[in-house]
Amino acid sequence: MPRFWSAVIVTIDGKYGHGGLTDRFRHILSIYSYCKKRGIVFKLLYSYPYNLTEILLPNKYDWRMSESKVSQSFFDTRELFLYVDTSKGKTLKQENYRILQILDKKLFNSRWMQFHVYGNACFAEEDFYSLFHELFRPSPLLISELEKYSKFLPSSYDAVTLRFQNLLGDFKEGEFPEIEEYEKSQLIQKCINKIKKF
Repeated sequence: MPRFWSAVIVTIDGKYGHGGLTDRFRHILSIYSYCKKRGIVFKLLYSYPYNLTEILLPNKYDWRMSESKVSQSFFDTRELFLYVDTSKGKTLKQENYRILQILDKKLFNSRWMQFHVYGNACFAEEDFYSLFHELFRPSPLLISELEKYSKFLPSSYDAVTLRFQNLLGDFKEGEFPEIEEYEKSQLIQKCINKIKKF
């Protein structure tokens, strides 16, 4: 039997739900933070819906995981599902504590070589900036795109991202319903007003 890297691998492969881009990075950085504090090898396999290395490359820590080093053997691996669920009255703090307990229990003295971790954990938000810059730097493609569009931007600006989860019907996202046309207009105007106030 081939031997594989012993590691915690955050896996974003389309096999299970991953949330939006922000949820994905909060999860990646939370698990990286956990591994870093405990001296555990951290890897990232981000292949859905694109390979992350097209946009971001390793910076101070090489998180890349080759597909050939990923074990699919029951004897070498375990999948961990670390999803925050505040729908039943639990707070985010309680859910994060629960996830940390699972990690401690599963990883302490475990004989399994690889943990393929799915989820939306978000317990490292206070260190998001520094952790992000430890892990990532822009790829040549991203640098090129940023340079191309930067000439249209002022030297100082704020960016706002809005996520409507299918409310506007512009693209399908999950099982969220599309709202009526008059509600779309109201929602858009409400967003414009908030941005102006900001």
